[in-house]
Amino acid sequence: MKSRILLIALIIGALPLNATNARAANAARIDSDSQDALESLYASDPKAHAVGRHALAILVFPSITKEKTLHIDQRGEGTLFTAAHGPAAHFYTAAAMNDILTGDEPYGYALFFMNSESLQLLHGHGGWAPGSETNLAIVGPGFSKPLNTTHPKGDIYAFLLNQTGPVSRLILQRSNIRRIFPQ
Repeated sequence: MKSRILLIALIIGALPLNATNARAANAARIDSDSQDALESLYASDPKAHAVGRHALAILVFPSITKEKTLHIDQRGEGTLFTAAHGPAAHFYTAAAMNDILTGDEPYGYALFFMNSESLQLLHGHGGWAPGSETNLAIVGPGFSKPLNTTHPKGDIYAFLLNQTGPVSRLILQRSNIRRIFPQ
């Protein structure tokens, strides 16, 4: 009987440790996936790399997936990288879309915050909707505004991963971003 009680105590004592390790692994996975996506973006788009050198922080959502329920829910997790501290925080994005507007493939995006005022938008109560900002510029195929990469003048630049064209603006307009704490 004593051995059973000892075994149960050991199992119960190990549970919080395992839960903490699971959360830590989750944060490490988000960071790793986000870093890989950012490196891939830099390798494929020299403009992104040039803007990244001037950015105060970059929020990367490497893979936003679609879940079909009563409507189409799109969700993903990402990492905020700062120039001074590397991975600094984690965020969650979600959007409700209809099937006509989006394909089945996961997509992602990276938001380049060029100043502290734009970065403060992430910390608002109730989350942040990037599409509500007039100071957000989407960069990539299908968007014709020229980008000065030597001295970027915008507040926030969005670079899309695996998604192009006008649908991308709709995705960003309907997105909401909130901070999460995966540990």
